[in-house]
Parts: sequence; C-alpha cells; structure tokens
Amino acid sequence: MKVWPDDALLHDRPFCIASSGESMSKITVVSYQEHGNKRWYKPENFGFAAKDRFLVLGLSEIPKAMLSLPLAFAKNDAGYFPVVVQGFITGKNLLVNADGKWLADYVPLLYRSRPFKLAKNPSSQFILCVDEDSGLISETAAGYPFFADEKALADEVNAIAAQLMQFESDRERSAQLCKLLDANGLFEPWVLQLQQEKETLNVEGMYRINEKKLNELAAEPLLEIRRLGGLVICYAQLFSMQHVQQLGSVAQRSHWANTADVGAPKVAGLNIVDDNGIVSFANL
Repeated sequence: MKVWPDDALLHDRPFCIASSGESMSKITVVSYQEHGNKRWYKPENFGFAAKDRFLVLGLSEIPKAMLSLPLAFAKNDAGYFPVVVQGFITGKNLLVNADGKWLADYVPLLYRSRPFKLAKNPSSQFILCVDEDSGLISETAAGYPFFADEKALADEVNAIAAQLMQFESDRERSAQLCKLLDANGLFEPWVLQLQQEKETLNVEGMYRINEKKLNELAAEPLLEIRRLGGLVICYAQLFSMQHVQQLGSVAQRSHWANTADVGAPKVAGLNIVDDNGIVSFANL
C-alpha cells in the first residue's frame, strides 16, 4: 500500500471526492507529516449511512455477510454487481436506527473501514486517504495512531488498507463474474410487495439468481462460473434471501414507532407469499 503518491501533484496536498448524493468531503492523502500526531476512531454511529438502501459488497465479504444480511444484485450502465439490501424505499436504511446504531450482526467493509478510503493518483496507483470531515479524527491522545513510526503505518491502519485493496481487487473479479452470469441468463428480477392498507407497492431494482437455470446449466459455463468462485456467490445470494423477513420486521417496528395513533392495530407477521420471493407486509 502506497501512503505517498508518486505524482508530485498530489504530494502533501488535500483533495476532494464526492459520491452521488453526498456533499463534498475533504479527503486527504495519509502522510506522516499530516497525520503523525493525530489519532482516529472506529465508527460507532452509522448515521452517515441512514439513507443507503443498497451498499455494494466485495466478493470476499459475501460469505460472512450472507449469514445476517439479505443480498441481491443491482444494475447500472456498467452491468450487475452484488449489494446488501438495507431498505425497501429510496433514502431509507432500515439497518440504522434513529440513534445511528447498526442493527445487523455484520457491518459491511465500506462502513466499518471509515474514515479510510482509497483513491487513485494521476498514475492510476491506489493511495490510502482519510475523510477529514468524518468526525473520526482527533488530535488528542485517545483513539488509534495512524503511524507506528515515521516510516511505517500502524498495524490497524495496515489491516484496513489491505482490506480496501482486496475490495478493489474484488471489483474486477465481480464485474467479470456478473458478465458471465448475465450471459448465461442467471439474473432475474426480485420483486417484493409492500401492502399499505389497500395499496400494494412493488419494490423493484433488485435482482437474484434464477436457481432453476443455474441447476440446468451446461457443464462448460458451470465450470467457468466455478473457476471464478461464482457458485459460492450464487448460493450465498439465494440463501441470504431469508433475511429479508428480518428486514421486514424492522420496517414494521419503525413504522409503528413513528405512528402517532397509539391505538393503531398490530401489524400482521411478515409472510413469504410464494416461491417467487414475493413478500407481503400486511397493513404496513
């Protein structure tokens, strides 16, 4: 992991990065000169993620994430990619409560690695950066040090840097795998239904693996998918769909916690309607 970029244009200079929908943050290159006497904290409040309906996952973290989170695939102009499903409507993350507490057992890498990020310098090399506006950096004696000495990152920082590099490596393999899955017709829409009194709302924008087509796949493409580690990913996504029930329960509790009418009737239990993954949240 390079702490200093090779290109002098970025040497010692802060620069800014902003993702879609976010305000501009001050992202600076990690350096001993800038951060040698500073400390950082691991995130305990996840309010920054409160509006994230989806979050992209690295392939390496999927086996752990599937144990407690519903996984799906999303799609943009570049193709399909694996995500954690965190809510049913845009702008609402059901896994973050009003106090900023994370409600699931597994915390995705892109959340728990804050305040660190990777960026590319003009030579397309990854460099380790930190979000100065994250509220997780301090000049007091508390927290974790950035550096063990002026030439070496502290062990905690090195570990996060290695995980972020693995995530970036996963992106390429993920894109290759998803193209292969798509070429073999293995993606299908995963539609959920939210019932609000007499109105039914279709929750779209998610895709899942078509298990029937996967089981019927010819030997050659099946071996190619397995070579890329894709079989684990396919079945992880399918097995993880059970966790959407827990997400629905959180939605129910959140709904009634914000309902002024204390005499409102209780919400009926979440029910999987059929094998197509259509889920009904009665009276929500």
